[in-house]
Amino acid sequence: MEPPTSDALHARLDLALASHRHWTGRDLVPGLPAEGSPARYEALWSMPRVLVSHGTEDDPLFWYGNRAALELWELEWRTFTRTPSRYTAEAPVRGERARLLDRVTRTGFIDDYSGVRISRTGRRFRIRQAVVWTLRDAQGLPAGQAASFTDWEPLPMMKTAAILGASADPAKFGHKAVLAYALRGYTVWPVNPREPAIAGHPAFRDLASLPGRPTVVSAYLPPPVLLGLLPALAALGCDELWLNPGTDSPGVVAEAGRLGLPVVRACSLVGLGLSPDRLGP
Repeated sequence: MEPPTSDALHARLDLALASHRHWTGRDLVPGLPAEGSPARYEALWSMPRVLVSHGTEDDPLFWYGNRAALELWELEWRTFTRTPSRYTAEAPVRGERARLLDRVTRTGFIDDYSGVRISRTGRRFRIRQAVVWTLRDAQGLPAGQAASFTDWEPLPMMKTAAILGASADPAKFGHKAVLAYALRGYTVWPVNPREPAIAGHPAFRDLASLPGRPTVVSAYLPPPVLLGLLPALAALGCDELWLNPGTDSPGVVAEAGRLGLPVVRACSLVGLGLSPDRLGP
């Protein structure tokens, strides 16, 4: 994995390091080579300490992650630097993460943050004693935020359920499934291009928007629509694909089998041991 390099990127890294020193009174990495030296940016890239930073967009995107960060989150540079930073946290703890960043905005930095994060494939890990700080531009105005840490530990894999055809209508099975999987301890990823959230869970526009590989996929889509999604689902992967009644047309079943998807032809609510009548109207 080669380090990215450009004058603009190096300037932003220098700004991040200068901002850290402004707020904390100390260097993030003591003894770095001088600004402008290629060895300086190579050291930041290859050091064992994780370093990440996002910008000032409405939904801030990462602009930097060093090699340790990319390995931890299991992402390539190109993907990482197009990822909203909120997706590095599990959906249930994104509110906590937002409160953290608000605190950093008010105080300039914190150096005692601990929290759970999630990789592309769903690996969970807890970071400890992270320093998080606000970047300041030449005029002293906010220019994003950065974080760095050396201490993290792996956590048990979480169970995730992607609901294709998730619905905001409590009467629909695509809504009941969101409730059912949450009741059974899954992190639920509703997939719906028109809803920002369903039953309190942030919704995703499509399979490509999911933050990782789901453990289970439960489908509530018309067979012609589902058929078009199967190649993308096969590329993403899952442990089980539940084809609920009405979705399991011969064409869908045949194509899912050809793609090697692990199909279960049954009602996923019944499979979870829950009656649909218990899950709303």
